[in-house]
Amino acid sequence: MRNILRQHTHAKHRDLDGLMSRLNISSRDGYGIFLRLHARVVPAAEAALEGQLGFDEIPDAQARLRSPDLGHDLAALGLNPPPAETLSFVNDRAVMAGIAYVLEGSRLGAKLLLKDVLKADSELPVSFLQHGAGIRFWGSFTDWLDGQDWSEVDVRRACSAADAVFDAYLSASRNETERLPLEH
Repeated sequence: MRNILRQHTHAKHRDLDGLMSRLNISSRDGYGIFLRLHARVVPAAEAALEGQLGFDEIPDAQARLRSPDLGHDLAALGLNPPPAETLSFVNDRAVMAGIAYVLEGSRLGAKLLLKDVLKADSELPVSFLQHGAGIRFWGSFTDWLDGQDWSEVDVRRACSAADAVFDAYLSASRNETERLPLEH
């Protein structure tokens, strides 16, 4: 399932990385846009995830939720949460796996960005970026994902759910990156 999800979402992941790379997260304004972008998607995706069949099967399921840390960082910068992207899913274990795949990948990416943000401004709030530091969230998630039996229908549902979350990120990225200065 993991390899299929990676291959299936590759183009959307590349497109999102391209939009995100235009954002200067080393500046306070750029970092604020970055957090607002995530605030358009993460709380809605996590709310959907929590309500899905099988969510509690993932190791440390509740500990994976990053919305409170995201809210904390926005507040520390004096920013209000933006309107959330609309996400709606059927209640299905494979759908849950697709949503979780994208969110866990986002956390993995955040680890890479943390160093750049702290190097640029050690005073910026980074609870969201450092959520799960020292915990093997990606590995335990992929171990769980790879250890499940998935039918062809399950794979299609997981891919569809992952697409929906990536689409929400792409929409949020377009909305937020139009707001403030970008790198040239």
